[in-house]
Amino acid sequence: MNFPVFDLHCDTLNELIHLGVEDNPSLRSNKFHIDLERARKLGGYAQCFACFTTYSKKHNPVLVFEKQMMALLSEVERNSDIIRLAYSAEDI
Repeated sequence: MNFPVFDLHCDTLNELIHLGVEDNPSLRSNKFHIDLERARKLGGYAQCFACFTTYSKKHNPVLVFEKQMMALLSEVERNSDIIRLAYSAEDI
């Protein structure tokens, strides 16, 4: 049975950022909370990806956030056949 899902928090993007290039991180297929291949099998799916950071002496939070956003935009571009950004209720 397929259920529509509107997931309001997902750390998958953050997990992908911490993987090395050799791990070939991708929203399309991964071992984390959700990937696009699994999501497309649901009756309907919307995801709010979590882009957050906290202060750390090792990491500038603004740069961490920018890295997360760049990764998200890159994944949307790479997987534009099955993902898009929503800016309004009509987009959803």
